Amino acid sequence: MKRKCIFNVDGGERPTKKRSSQHAITKRVSLVLPCTQLTQSTLQKLQIESEADPDWPTPMETRAISKMPRRKGLPTPKMEDKGTQCDMGSKRKRMTSFQDLDSDDLRTAKKIKVTVASGPYSSFGSSTSTDTSTSSERTDSKCSEVCDKYKTKVRRNPPRRASFTSLYNVGKLLGQGGCGSVYEGTRKEDGREVAIKYIPKGVSEYYLTIPGTTYRLPLEVALMQIVSRPPVCEHVLELVDWFEQPKKFILVLERPTSCMDLYDYCEMMGGKLNEAMARVIMLQVVLAVRHCRDRGVIHRDIKVENLLVQTDTLNVKLIDFGCGDLLREKLFRDFAGTTEFSPPEWVLDGMYQGRKATIWSLGVLLFGLVNGDLPFRKEAEIIRGRLRFKRGISKECRDLVRWCLKQDPLKRPVLEQILLHDWLSDRARP
Repeated sequence: MKRKCIFNVDGGERPTKKRSSQHAITKRVSLVLPCTQLTQSTLQKLQIESEADPDWPTPMETRAISKMPRRKGLPTPKMEDKGTQCDMGSKRKRMTSFQDLDSDDLRTAKKIKVTVASGPYSSFGSSTSTDTSTSSERTDSKCSEVCDKYKTKVRRNPPRRASFTSLYNVGKLLGQGGCGSVYEGTRKEDGREVAIKYIPKGVSEYYLTIPGTTYRLPLEVALMQIVSRPPVCEHVLELVDWFEQPKKFILVLERPTSCMDLYDYCEMMGGKLNEAMARVIMLQVVLAVRHCRDRGVIHRDIKVENLLVQTDTLNVKLIDFGCGDLLREKLFRDFAGTTEFSPPEWVLDGMYQGRKATIWSLGVLLFGLVNGDLPFRKEAEIIRGRLRFKRGISKECRDLVRWCLKQDPLKRPVLEQILLHDWLSDRARP
């Protein structure tokens, strides 16, 4: 049964029911120990102390708290001031009980007399206390320790997240594709240049649960959050922030200066790259893929359109994780990416191992960079696996491409073997 007990501090009618002094003592102590059961001997002791102390507050001097249904073990304050009920709402201070304190702390807390400040939003820290013991300094020190333990148990709501429009300015369109549109953007706080990607919710239908968490996120958001955790990789585009709106997701991404995708850069260079430039780019791509692998992420769509190149430094960034997934040892039975980059085991058997398929796509990428065209256009060509190199390509480069494009997945190298290959090592450089 719920018992209401309302006192008017500033005057007015007294309670309809007359309360005994023992009940008043229980009410005063319950302000400090709302969840503590008081024994009869404790009540008698407190009654003797209250009669001997003229400064002990009477029920009319103490603001009472109605016994409302508790929420997660925390009492909900409900007060009246001058006859008008104050709706605490979301502004009320969350308090916790002393049920976890030891017996010494409880004995000290029972000696505290609390007089709540007059304002309706007064918190525990603004209350005043008076010690009834003979050694006041020793007890005050003990009370401070109790208060410190109390404050460490206070639960605070997480701060409300600001809206997208209050944090970022949107500029001109940078690009548009089947998965969304990308715009220039600026962060208002510090003027940082960012790229803002809008993804319609109808396009992003896949959700992932990040390992170690219980909430689900859109696939691209989840994967980019995983690879953007510190320590970050300079060759993977960083996810700065993201927002969800009723009809779309908004991804705020890092925007490198003076950059273009690798496809446009190759076109600018005449359709293909020399081996020196291709080596610089491939080394960074392999490092980016290794970072994703170490984080448990597979990209599944490594191609020139998903690589950004800074034209002044040749720094490379891997972008667009919309076709990615969490890396697993079991076989994948669905293909996401570009069909010209699909491995022969997918074409023949409809399944593939994620790590081995990634090595195949790196071989296709390297072949296209130095030859100016992809090695395969049709499924029959993928199964046949015949490679036709143009003149002038070094033996080391051809060996690495053939190794990555082995028809048998078990004969393909791992990422560490690619990094140690002669073509990528110092031994192949002029």
